[in-house]
Amino acid sequence: MQYSRQELLAIIRSVAYVATSDDEVANSEYDFLGNLVTRGFNASVELINEGMAMSQFQTFMILSEMSSEKKEEVLNMWIGMMKADNKIRQSEIETIKFMCSQINFHNIDIDSIANSFAQNGNGKFRRLARPVSLEGTTWKSTDGSLKIAFDKHSVNGSQYNGEFAIYQYNTTTKKLTFDIIDYEEGIGYQHAFDVISLNGDTMELNSKKGRLILKKQ
Repeated sequence: MQYSRQELLAIIRSVAYVATSDDEVANSEYDFLGNLVTRGFNASVELINEGMAMSQFQTFMILSEMSSEKKEEVLNMWIGMMKADNKIRQSEIETIKFMCSQINFHNIDIDSIANSFAQNGNGKFRRLARPVSLEGTTWKSTDGSLKIAFDKHSVNGSQYNGEFAIYQYNTTTKKLTFDIIDYEEGIGYQHAFDVISLNGDTMELNSKKGRLILKKQ
C-alpha cells in the first residue's frame, strides 16, 4: 500500500506511542520500528527522527483522513509493535484504543486480539508517554494567571490568555510551546514550558517564572 510522506511520518509517530506506553522500550521494539521503516516502507531510518518530531495533533489529524483500508494496515502495525517484545500490557491496549477513537476507527475489539497472546510484565507505565488529547480542551492555572484553550478546528491553534497562538507539544522532549505573532507590529514571541505531568484533568508545567498547575475546565 502506498503512503504519502506525511502519512508515513504520522504512522511512525503512532507506532512509537505504542512502544512507549509502558515503562520500557525493548530492543525488539526498536528493531520492529527500524524494520518497519527500512523494509516495510523502504525508507531511510532518518525518517524515524522526523516522524518523532510530529505533534500529536498532526499525527491524529493525518491518520484520521486515511481510508479505512489504510487505517486497518496501521492498526496491524500497532498490534505488531504491541507483540514485538512478547509482553502485552494493559497500557498498550488502552493506547491503541485511544488512538482508534482519535482517528475515527471504531468497532475494533483490541481486547480480544490482545487476549490471544500471553500478557506479562508488571503493568506499570509512564503516564507522560501516553498520548493525551489536548484539542478542544480548556485549562486554567490554579493561581488564575494562565488560561489555555486548545482549538479543535485549526491545526495546532490555541488561545493563550486570550491571544491566538500556534502550539506544539513534543511528547518526546516533553516541551509545550506557544508562538504568538503580532502581525501589526511584525514581531513574534514564544512561551515555552517543560511538561512535568499531564493526565486527564491536571497539567503541571515548569517555566522560567516557576511551576504552574493547571486544571481542565
